[in-house]
Amino acid sequence: MNLKTLEATGDQIVSVMRDIHGVEDLGLFRVLGQPNLNFEVDRDQAARFGINVSDIQDAIQTAVGGNAISQVLIGEQRYDLVLRYLPQYRDTREAIEKIRLLSPTGERVSLAELTKSSVTDGGSEIYRENNSRYVAIKFSVRGRDLGSTVEEAIRKVNANVKLPQGYTIDWAGEYESEKRSQLRLMFVLPRHDCGNLCHPVRMFTSVKWALLIFDKRGHGSTRRAAGLGRNTHKPQRFIRRWLSCAFRCVGTNRRHHG
Repeated sequence: MNLKTLEATGDQIVSVMRDIHGVEDLGLFRVLGQPNLNFEVDRDQAARFGINVSDIQDAIQTAVGGNAISQVLIGEQRYDLVLRYLPQYRDTREAIEKIRLLSPTGERVSLAELTKSSVTDGGSEIYRENNSRYVAIKFSVRGRDLGSTVEEAIRKVNANVKLPQGYTIDWAGEYESEKRSQLRLMFVLPRHDCGNLCHPVRMFTSVKWALLIFDKRGHGSTRRAAGLGRNTHKPQRFIRRWLSCAFRCVGTNRRHHG
């Protein structure tokens, strides 16, 4: 994935989310901003002076990055012996351009005559997950519940931001954890109510009385489980009411059992 495309798409998403009520501390983790000095070999000039392209590349590599020419042995340890120019001859763009190569005719040619140099923005930080690059957007929610805020953001981003081919958006963090908890409760609560219904049936051997008790005490959590998808913005209140219903059912069963 292209870093410039990632950051540009992230800026579009941030501009859309900025107008959503409840979204605070909105920001984008930048991936660009590191200046890169690029040297593009001018092949016509290299052919004119009879210098190979590989020789030009080796000269830049040796001068700036360093080149291993041998190894130093200290006992069983091995260290590369690196040849590199002194800082004053490689620290600036102008200094690198003054590096000279010897042509077959004996003429000394500078890199400024053999290459075209330019400074471009490169990747300052590259984030990866599942072997793919990504850009992260952070935000907090204040004065509003998390579920409805994120759902509104999803709707507006999907409507206003067109993703390039092969790019996707994942909504993670606390919102993802809340969705997992809601899905788990939708399976746990019906099983809980089935247990509340089976216990009176065994005690009274009557489905009618069991349904009456269940209607008074145990039906609340089932209704709430069915409406969990509609009330995603109130999970804490939902859990408190479900626990209260569960305690009332336990108390009722104990009194009848006694």
